[in-house]
Order: sequence, then C-alpha cells, then structure tokens
Amino acid sequence: MPKTSDHENEAPTMGQTLIQSYGEYWSKDAVDGKNTEILGHRRGYKKTVKSPTAKEKVCNVWEQRGIYALYKDFKLIYVGLASSSSGGIGSRLQSHCTNRRMKDRWDSFSWFGIDSYGTNGELKRYVATKVDESTIARTLELVAILVADPPMNRSQGKFKGAERIVQAPSRTSENISIADQLADIKKVLIEIKESQ
Repeated sequence: MPKTSDHENEAPTMGQTLIQSYGEYWSKDAVDGKNTEILGHRRGYKKTVKSPTAKEKVCNVWEQRGIYALYKDFKLIYVGLASSSSGGIGSRLQSHCTNRRMKDRWDSFSWFGIDSYGTNGELKRYVATKVDESTIARTLELVAILVADPPMNRSQGKFKGAERIVQAPSRTSENISIADQLADIKKVLIEIKESQ
C-alpha cells in the first residue's frame, strides 16, 4: 500500500495551478496488474533541496488523484479522471489494462495530479481550499495543451510550482541495453518517416 499523509497543502499562489505533480508519456508496462506501485523519480530533487545528504526519492503514483491521458503511438485516445473513490490513477490504469475494449488500444499515459510528494516521497493529499478563477482557468488550459498537444499552441505549458516526476524503470521489466533502446527508437523513427 502506498504511503500517504493527510497534509494540508498550501493554496496555489498567483500564477500557479492546481497541478502539484505530473508525469508525461510513461510506458504502459509500469502497470503490470501484480502490485499497487507505479514508481517515479523526482526530477531535479537533489538540486532543489539544499542538503548534502538529500537523495532522490522514489514516488508512488498509484493513489495520485487528478487527470490522466492514454496514448497509442503518441496519439491521444482517452482522457479520464482519477479520484479517491476510484482508487487513484493506478486503479484506473489497471482497469484499462484488463478491459477488453481498451487493453490493446494504448501504450503510454500521462498524468496530472493534485497531490504533492513529501521529502521522503510519501503522497501528500491536497485539501481543497479557496482557489481563484484565474488559477482554475490556467490549470484547465495547461492540462488541455499538454494532453492534446495542439500544433498551433506556442506554449508547451508549464505548471508553475508543480514537480515533474519521471518514470522509474519497472521492477518486472528486463534490463535493456542502451544499444537495444537506440535500435528500437531508430525503428520507430523510420516507421514515422515512411508513414508521412
């Protein structure tokens, strides 16, 4: 069971969004159906914590609440909501892995969470506070831009005050050499070029 703490997060300040942490284009392989972990590392965590003993902490995304998007070959195919009552993002993704209609139609996902992570990587629940209209509007705009990736938007979208979490290697996956990964990337690029 993921570690969580009921911690009252501070209300977003001017220019911030409701998104406290997020991950983009994670592999579907992270959701293996055997455990309740989808692990990530805090990007740049050691740089932001002013301590010589600071270590990069692993964060479990399983119970994160927010919005998620499913992709097939980087094309958006589904957007969903993950709440406490649905068991969080992990439970929703796991249901898409086992659903006959959905299981073979996606290969990666992005997530945008309202919960943050503590210094030890524990999930810190967001407690609703009064949020101004511009914060809500900016949050909706940035999530839409990052999920849909519209070609005419110049802004790639940045969640001010949010922490980006990068996917950790799956504990069940084989260790793949860099050469094999590069070969796979080359194949995908050739397929993309040929399809254009």
